[in-house]
Amino acid sequence: RSFKNCERGGGCGWRGAAEYIDVGSGAVWLSELPSVEASRIGIHGLSYGGLNCLQGLSRDSNLFKAGACNAPIYNWASSVAFGTSVTPLLWQPQTNAGFRNLAVGPNPALNSPEWLDHVRANMKLAWDSSPAGHLTNFTSPVLVLQGDSDANVDFQESTGLVRALRMVRPETHVETLVIPDERHGFQLFEN
Repeated sequence: RSFKNCERGGGCGWRGAAEYIDVGSGAVWLSELPSVEASRIGIHGLSYGGLNCLQGLSRDSNLFKAGACNAPIYNWASSVAFGTSVTPLLWQPQTNAGFRNLAVGPNPALNSPEWLDHVRANMKLAWDSSPAGHLTNFTSPVLVLQGDSDANVDFQESTGLVRALRMVRPETHVETLVIPDERHGFQLFEN
């Protein structure tokens, strides 16, 4: 199914969000069980699961009546482009951290006169694959949680989500819980 396609790199993450097919299908299956009250199905997730949570709320608020998204990726376009790994979304040359901070540019195998066209197409795909690209559908109440010292998911993902939701969907109930000095997944005993 979709996760097998993800293992082969097919249309998952910022390249199409195909992994959400399993999440949405699971909610439909659950809603059809006679022992489940479909109007009370919620969703929760941490990290990539937080992304899946936001995908559910932004694509299928009719299925997911509420959500709690912990350290979620909200916008692949910003998370990937300004993160540390994927170059197909970079507008400007990368720099090495070090004494001279020399520009290293895009991967030579990908570099060509069409580079900016590829970047634009990849940015659009990343946006469309993100919860950020579907906020107008977001009607379910949500709790957004994150530690402000998270080294795995940029804290700006949560603040960007909350700001955008309050601007685009002001009628949607949004609550936040920021844990000071906490890392990814809440590791301190007191939390």
